[in-house]
Amino acid sequence: MFIDSHAHLDMEDFDADRDQVIKRALHGGVSCVVTIGIDLASSIKAIEIAEEYPFVYASVGYHPHNAKEATSAELKKLSALASNPKVVAWGEIGLDFFRRHSPPDKQVEVFELQLDMAFELGLPVIIHDREAHGDLVSILKKRKRAYRGVIHCFSGDYDFAMSLIEMGFHISFPGTVTYKNAGDTQRAASQIPLERLLVETD
Repeated sequence: MFIDSHAHLDMEDFDADRDQVIKRALHGGVSCVVTIGIDLASSIKAIEIAEEYPFVYASVGYHPHNAKEATSAELKKLSALASNPKVVAWGEIGLDFFRRHSPPDKQVEVFELQLDMAFELGLPVIIHDREAHGDLVSILKKRKRAYRGVIHCFSGDYDFAMSLIEMGFHISFPGTVTYKNAGDTQRAASQIPLERLLVETD
């Protein structure tokens, strides 16, 4: 059984052949796909797609790139969307200090708000982390809670992976784990407990 833990089926790239792509995944042995929200509009679209296909589920959330657009009103709308039975997680949320499409302080603010909203709703979280390992761990640890969820598109080393696993997370590796310069991440993928390892297409 294969599960794609992180897809973006709402993207315009799929507009011409989305139905074929989804059915091809099913026929190829993929038994479940989670399509991910990155803002309010994409979260709505993710739910609409999930409602069309029994084996597709959705998440809702504000990606760190879009954090500057996240108003309290829109976050409340996400919370309402999260009650849909096809919504299985809150995300994609987190920190991205590499591209900085949103100011870091705004990313932190929106990330913390969404972490707490997901916790109140009992939803696991899907976390994006790029060039923000230390800040991510600090934010997670200060809440002193057991987490459920996935560290998406993992790019760290074994020690970082294990610190997140100890908090309750699964670690998801994308195709970049095959890159020649990804030695630390490759070692993490080969050493972490198999039951905590996921793969994704992103």
